[in-house]
Amino acid sequence: MAANALLQTLTQFKLWPWLHHNARVVLTLDRRSLALFRILLGLILLADLITRAGDLRAHYTDWGVLPRSVLLTGLLNPWHWSLHLSSGLAVVQALLFALAGLAALGLILGYRTQTMVLISWILLLSLHNRNPLILNAGDVELRLLLFWGFFLPLGDRFSLDQALGHPPKPPPPTQSAATFGLLLQISLLYWVSAAFKTDPVWRSTGEAVYYALSLDQLVTPVGLIIYQFPNLMKVSTFVTFWLELLGPLLLWSPIKTSLCRGLGVLIFVMLHMGFHLSLDIGLFGFIGATAWIAFIPGEAWEQTAQKPRLRRFYSTLITLKTSPALTFIKKSIAFGDRKQTPQQRSRSVSLAHKLLRTLFILLCCTTILSWNCAALPQIPFTFPPTLQPFAFALGLDQNWKIFAPGPPREDGWYVIPGSLKNGTTVDIFRGGKPVVWAKPLFTFRSYKNEHWRKYLIGLWSQSHADQRLHYGRYLCRRWNENRSPEDPKYLQTFEILFMLEKTLPDYKTEPIQPITLWQHNCG
Repeated sequence: MAANALLQTLTQFKLWPWLHHNARVVLTLDRRSLALFRILLGLILLADLITRAGDLRAHYTDWGVLPRSVLLTGLLNPWHWSLHLSSGLAVVQALLFALAGLAALGLILGYRTQTMVLISWILLLSLHNRNPLILNAGDVELRLLLFWGFFLPLGDRFSLDQALGHPPKPPPPTQSAATFGLLLQISLLYWVSAAFKTDPVWRSTGEAVYYALSLDQLVTPVGLIIYQFPNLMKVSTFVTFWLELLGPLLLWSPIKTSLCRGLGVLIFVMLHMGFHLSLDIGLFGFIGATAWIAFIPGEAWEQTAQKPRLRRFYSTLITLKTSPALTFIKKSIAFGDRKQTPQQRSRSVSLAHKLLRTLFILLCCTTILSWNCAALPQIPFTFPPTLQPFAFALGLDQNWKIFAPGPPREDGWYVIPGSLKNGTTVDIFRGGKPVVWAKPLFTFRSYKNEHWRKYLIGLWSQSHADQRLHYGRYLCRRWNENRSPEDPKYLQTFEILFMLEKTLPDYKTEPIQPITLWQHNCG
């Protein structure tokens, strides 16, 4: 009865057509924006694979820091699966990396796009589950962007799929349950991140950026310049917090939708590039900026297309679409396109497929909304246990505690003095150089990449103290791999020290505290 009364009221005041129209406008994404989003996702995947490939043995084989036996005895959730667990050999991991690279290349080119998105998502989720100790929030966002991208028409523009398919005219903008899912996912990322930021340094004193830029393990030379201006850091703190809390509303505005979205894209791309320039956080800044590219309004493309150079570029693309070369490519790599007449595809089957697809997407939306609500202490809600296998298996589990409730107040660097058979003491952490106890000029450069920093910062925390043994064994294997026990440079013993430096307010300092995390005998 209440629902009928509400519907009658909406109809009487002609609100229903207004709501229906604006809902469609809000859920609309331009296919050109999705195409650029696809290309950038593929480039990020390639960059990520190249970085990880440099540590393939160390991070993904039984020779490295996390052998499969260790992962399977407590770290891995029972519903987390991984193809990379099929073998502890480097050659198998290299083959999986190569397959992921080919899929990323196919994604960039837009060739059989949906299949490439699916393969990329499967292999990325598998890779993440193989070593969860080196993941950050950017990795989680990347796999979620791929997940939602599977349901979106990423290959309809700027792609081989479009060029080889010869559509009669450019496809219109798209709106669907999947566009709602992407909107919801991106919004939840910022809203939940802001909700977790309960420390007064974010909400009242404005010291959060000061503490973040005090982390020598992360801060870059650009960040050090900003660090000299207290008022700028205070303003940046409040701007960041309120943008996370209110900025996503720009995506949902039914009024001046294009203007609001364009403004949101510009603001958040600049915000993430600011993060990247001031903090050494790997690909996190690029991933965050790429997520917003999908929301570039169609009007921006139309205005850009009026520029003479771009009009000539578009004309060239149209010419290429009908060229003999592309016709040859279509015959060569299409692998036998399936030609089905409309009569061969039942309308009832098509409608059933669309209905099941929509219901599945809405289930995923419910899952991520429930997961994030259950994570917030302000909301008395528990995530349904029946949905846990579904969330873990699809990689929909997520955590947006980014510098929350406040940035860490503890910083430092590693020194690992080791004794060789000939009696020499060297720093194992610095590749065998003489031991230096002084603070490095740029601490963030003492880590090979973001993945190693994430692993070693975790090693300092008590929650991952059990991994110190396995890191110690890895250091022995790495150093002594090509040495016999009689070799004068054979590593015998070492200790892992963390030079603890606590961050105090107002640029104050206190003496460095050497903390022994682990002592190891290579035997």
